[in-house]
Parts: sequence; C-alpha cells; structure tokens
Amino acid sequence: MHNLATCYHQQERWQEAESLHTKQLALQKETSGEEHLDTLECMSKLAVTLKSLRQSDEAIELMTESYDKQIQSLGAEDSIVQASAGYSRSWKKEREDKQA
Repeated sequence: MHNLATCYHQQERWQEAESLHTKQLALQKETSGEEHLDTLECMSKLAVTLKSLRQSDEAIELMTESYDKQIQSLGAEDSIVQASAGYSRSWKKEREDKQA
C-alpha cells in the first residue's frame, strides 16, 4: 500500500495517494502504535500529499505532530527530524506570507 501511494504521489495522482496514505497511517497506528518511527514516516508522507492537494492547514498540523514525536524518539539533530522541521517551517512561512 505504501509503495503504491508513493507511486501515485510521484504521478501527481494526489487524491489516490492521499486515500492510500490515510489507510496506511491508520493501519500503522493500529499495528505499531502512535510513536513508532514507521507511523511517523506515514504521517510525514501524508502531510506532503495533503500539501500537494493544497490542504495546507491540515498538512502543517500533521507534519508538526510528526516532527514533535520524532524529536522525542530521535532527537533534534537527526536528519529525518531536520527534514520534517524544514517542511513545517517553510509551509508555515508560506501560509504567513499569503495572509500578509
């Protein structure tokens, strides 16, 4: 499911990717728990897809949640955490610029 969602995302088939990422996230939470790194990766991928669908508020909220949990698990200096932080910061700035 994850690989197919990624393929859809790469093909800019955002709705299909979002549907599969959402299902994958629910399954991952059920099987591995909310704090598991695979769950957090699913959250991040869904956030990127939501951003592609121009659902910026939802994307920022989900990426920020993933980022906060990644810091607890991996520490602030981890490259995965830094990538999530970068997305979150740039998306928030983009939203602020649009509101200004």
